[in-house]
Amino acid sequence: MPAERPKLSISTRGVLYVLIPAIVQLSCLFGLLLLLNEEDKVGERDSHSEEVISRTNWMCVLVSSAVAGRIGYLETGSAAAQNLGHGALEQFSSNVAALQLLVKDEPGISLVLQQAQPYLKRLEDVLQGSNSPAHEQIAQIVQVSEQTWPQLMVARRYIVRPDKALSSTVPKTPPRYRQAAKYVISILILFTAASALIVIYRFGRTIARRLAITSDNTVRLSQGASLNQPVDGDDEIAQLDQAFHHMASELARAQRRKQEYISMISHDIRTPLTSVYGSIEYLESGYGGELNDRGSGMTERALRNLERVLQMINSLLLIEQLESGMTNFVLVDNDLDSIVDKAIESIQDLASRHQISVESKVDDTRVVADEQRTVQIIVNLLGNALKFSPENSSIEISSREKDEMVELRVTDHGRGIPPAALDQIFTRFQQVQPSDAEAGSGVGLGLAICKAIVQGQGGTIGVESEPGVGSTFWFTLKKSHAGDE
Repeated sequence: MPAERPKLSISTRGVLYVLIPAIVQLSCLFGLLLLLNEEDKVGERDSHSEEVISRTNWMCVLVSSAVAGRIGYLETGSAAAQNLGHGALEQFSSNVAALQLLVKDEPGISLVLQQAQPYLKRLEDVLQGSNSPAHEQIAQIVQVSEQTWPQLMVARRYIVRPDKALSSTVPKTPPRYRQAAKYVISILILFTAASALIVIYRFGRTIARRLAITSDNTVRLSQGASLNQPVDGDDEIAQLDQAFHHMASELARAQRRKQEYISMISHDIRTPLTSVYGSIEYLESGYGGELNDRGSGMTERALRNLERVLQMINSLLLIEQLESGMTNFVLVDNDLDSIVDKAIESIQDLASRHQISVESKVDDTRVVADEQRTVQIIVNLLGNALKFSPENSSIEISSREKDEMVELRVTDHGRGIPPAALDQIFTRFQQVQPSDAEAGSGVGLGLAICKAIVQGQGGTIGVESEPGVGSTFWFTLKKSHAGDE
């Protein structure tokens, strides 16, 4: 049985994607630092060796110069020879001290210098001069020089040869470290580039691709299409996708329940209510016998209440059909003025009872629209305008062309709509004021139905209002080009 893959979250993967390359890069940088440090040490050893060799050779030169200058002065009395000897002798002590300080950590060289020190000291004393005759001083200097010089050469060979050997290897070492450093830098660059490509590929393949699938699912859900297959993995994105699929299934289940509820309303509630309405209307007409005043009043109230309930049920069924896409729109070429006239005719009696005039200022324009549904929109808007307009006022219907659309406007001079209510006025069961529902002004579905019909015909709907002045509801229809040919 294959081993189960460890479940890593996106944050853990991100940390690993960054941490592992960082550890490798830091290791390479640490190695590079060691190489550079080693090269610095080699350079210091090289400088030390060169200085030791230089001071050893200079010590020999000073000894030769001091002996030659002293003998030359004793033989000839030359001031130049005397100055040469004195100058060399003055530098001799300091040079020996500096050389001893340089080799203090090298026991072998220090021992050789210590062995030569008595001879050098004796030679230094002889070169200082005495009261002896010149030929005796010269003989003494030559004698001591012959004793000192072999010791000095032994020390020089011991010092110079190891350092020359070291010096000959030093130039070879730095290029080797520099080459290793170049290799480390090259590896670091290649590894960094490869790590970046791997991170981009992994994130692009495992994260961006799956996020694109999840994003596409949101579009599919809004369009009612089937969702993509669940994404692979067990991280946060996979959990989000699983939750989204679960939500979609719950929404589908809720949609089915809603359809069942609508069917129940349509069959089990509306049909009996329609039958009851017919029976009460039959009684109210007097066919079942003459009713007294009390009975007539009761039947009238019953009919009004039934009409209101049936209207609410019909509106609810209609908006469900519109928003679920179950309504087919017959979009054909129509005369807008004729549509408006039919809508005005439908509410003329109601307008006359409220002593409100309805004026049409619609241009001679043709639109692509479903005539019956468009009349329904205008009737709903006019009905709202009549409800909230004062007596002896007017309602105007006008139109204007806007690019490829025609905008129809219904303007009243009623109480207006508060700015806070404008954004929600086209949603279901929305009333401008709570008292509107209590006053029997409807259940707040009329404008939602208007919005659904307008959008179903490819248009938009909106409102402009100023409290205390009035409101203008507008919607757009596609302009017809049938008469342009």
